Amino acid sequence: AARKIAVLADKIKNSASGDKLNEEQIKAVKKSINDILKTLSDVETQVVLNTLVEFMNNENIEVFCNQLSDAEWDRFVEANRNSTMAHLYGWKKVIESSYGHKSYYFYVDKSGEIVSILPLIFINSRIFGKQLVSMPFLDYGGICTKNDVDATEYIDGILNRVKVLSSDLNADHVDLRHLTNIFSGLKTNLEKVTMIMDLKSTEESMWKALTSERRNRIRKSLENDLKASFFGSEAIDEFYDVFAVNMRDLGSPVHSKLFFENIMKVFESRTKIILVKHKSN
Repeated sequence: AARKIAVLADKIKNSASGDKLNEEQIKAVKKSINDILKTLSDVETQVVLNTLVEFMNNENIEVFCNQLSDAEWDRFVEANRNSTMAHLYGWKKVIESSYGHKSYYFYVDKSGEIVSILPLIFINSRIFGKQLVSMPFLDYGGICTKNDVDATEYIDGILNRVKVLSSDLNADHVDLRHLTNIFSGLKTNLEKVTMIMDLKSTEESMWKALTSERRNRIRKSLENDLKASFFGSEAIDEFYDVFAVNMRDLGSPVHSKLFFENIMKVFESRTKIILVKHKSN
């Protein structure tokens, strides 16, 4: 709609600068613009007008949805330090195949180059309502932009598309899980805390980076003949038995075993299961 209006508006602009339209032609162009706007809801009209302004400012910037291959998407994610593991395309496959949730993977194209992405999953829950989340079941997500690119340059374009999608799906809210606040004027929830520790170059420096209390707990585990080992998908049953009991005791809903099976399948080369066992086992 924004493109159609832009073309029509351009005719009026060109008429003023030399390519003359008569009065009847100008009226016909204006009527065409009004006819397009009448077919849109209030939300869609505002989004179209916002997009139109962006289009007229820089017609080489466009927002697309679900049009990149997994390889193209992941090349962008892996090349940019602003990304997290939650941005990887594989989560689309994991969540769709595990729970059937619909996904919407947006990206911004500037003159043929990908400059920003936003993965979104639509959750329709009888308990939590209808939500568009980036990313559900994970701590991270949101808009990821190319290195050294100002995210604010592309935020409005993506958010305008998300507003239309949210309206079409009758979503109750949109949840974007950023590590930092890149928005202005949007509600921010600071109830969740992300704890990140830098990995050191050696085992000794990593040990020293831990608090004394944490080091004491590790020593006690060693004194009690406990050993941590890495496994692949063959350890899912053992992992899930412990996981399900602990989630039940915490009063939290438990993911299906299929969810973890799909994680191990999709991210086979990236994922390991850590089991802590007594040495007698």
